[in-house]
Amino acid sequence: MKNFFTSMLGTLAALAICVVGAFALFLIGIGIVAALGNKKPASVVPGSYLVFDLSAVITDTPPKSSPTEFLAALNGEDDSPKNMQLRLVTHALREAAKDARISGVFLHGSLPPEAAPMVMALLR
Repeated sequence: MKNFFTSMLGTLAALAICVVGAFALFLIGIGIVAALGNKKPASVVPGSYLVFDLSAVITDTPPKSSPTEFLAALNGEDDSPKNMQLRLVTHALREAAKDARISGVFLHGSLPPEAAPMVMALLR
């Protein structure tokens, strides 16, 4: 009888883990679909400008996120400054320099004075 209850408890625990895992995958799938469904591809016509927002935070590492930030981003309530990786910024600027359809770079936003040399180095 003891083996029966031990086996039954193990089976119920495994079932609970599977249900929780399936639910988590379902939520992640909904999040991915919601994030991808709201974006339309950018069109680049001849004479376009690459718009660069200087109020974004540029870091060397991927930004850390929490579950609340993820849910806020899915709901469109994310008002925090955007984080960008330095690698992606430099890659975008290099690709824009090669693209004949891009006429220039439009910089806007606030930039602290100590960050100006870094931006000038990126634009070279």
